[in-house]
Amino acid sequence: AMDNQTRNRGKQESLEAMVRTLSEQQPLLLNVEDLHWADSVVLAHAAHLACTVAACRSVLLLTTRLSGDPLDENWRATSESATIGVIDLGPMAATEAADLAHTFEGVDEGVVQTCIERAGGNPLFLEQLFRNVDELGGSNIPGTVQGIVQARMDALPARDRRCLQAASVLGQRFSEAAVSAMIEQDDYRPQILLRQALIRPAGDDYQFAHALIRDGVYASLLKPQRIALHRQAAVFFRDSDSVLYAEHLDRAEDAGAPEAYFAAARQLRDGFHYDTALRLISRALELASPPAARFELICFQADLLRDLGETDDSIAAYEQALEIASEDELLCRANLGLAAGMRIADRNEEAMACLDRAQAVATDKSFEPLLAELHFLRGNLY
Repeated sequence: AMDNQTRNRGKQESLEAMVRTLSEQQPLLLNVEDLHWADSVVLAHAAHLACTVAACRSVLLLTTRLSGDPLDENWRATSESATIGVIDLGPMAATEAADLAHTFEGVDEGVVQTCIERAGGNPLFLEQLFRNVDELGGSNIPGTVQGIVQARMDALPARDRRCLQAASVLGQRFSEAAVSAMIEQDDYRPQILLRQALIRPAGDDYQFAHALIRDGVYASLLKPQRIALHRQAAVFFRDSDSVLYAEHLDRAEDAGAPEAYFAAARQLRDGFHYDTALRLISRALELASPPAARFELICFQADLLRDLGETDDSIAAYEQALEIASEDELLCRANLGLAAGMRIADRNEEAMACLDRAQAVATDKSFEPLLAELHFLRGNLY
């Protein structure tokens, strides 16, 4: 955990130095978009960047959705030296909506007014309405983004519709290779989807033109379709991305999801990505029911918590493991985990008592590896 924190601190210092140096040459505008997708590491870097720009010729612009906004009081507390202003983007004014309408040629004025009223100031909604007037007609304009997306999907050729549905299962951003594998058509190219402005290029990949389009497509899937597509996605990621493999198994309601999460978490722990590993283990515990599987997951969770410095939570997790331990070896392991956490918390007498309980069983059963660990811990306590 210390190594991970040191690396992150080094990255923050490098970023700070770069911003300060460049801002001496000319004023900077730094823009970080869609922070509602960010993990804890990215949010920490953004907070550090906010503090950095407060002391140099720079302005930091961050964008996020109101729903799921991560820039809460805790985040603001980590960037308290920065002056923060919030700009809430309200609905488009009628004049702005009319200006947008003028970029679409050949739209009847009566249809324009109907679209503006139905859109309610939502730019995405309005743009999608204008793109659909030829197919839908003035009297059949859907009243929701979901309806718009469904209508546009219905107008697509079957193969492109399957592609869009498969892509929605993959998320906001997706690769051509993944979609082609899921629809089992290696020669597929999403040119129609690009022309229809449903997706756009994103480097070597693609992404939905707007997150609400992706959400609308995904919501349109019937449950059997959704499960089948997630299972196909899991097959695609099985050998290339252990986290995505586990997440798609989960969404496919596959019984193998807890073990897949466990395997992915072990890989992440080995790479010092403790926070993400902890998230995966927590999800695996929500799914796992057999006591033996839960014991292993809880012990792993407890070790991660200890690595992250959450000693009290680690001890509490090992106490849960002790409650469900059904075999002598498991009882020994739980007591050793408790002793390791209690040593850090300076609860030495309690730790010794845990070791005494474990030693009695381990000696009787000749659990030699556990005895070796036990004596090592006892030495540390002394």
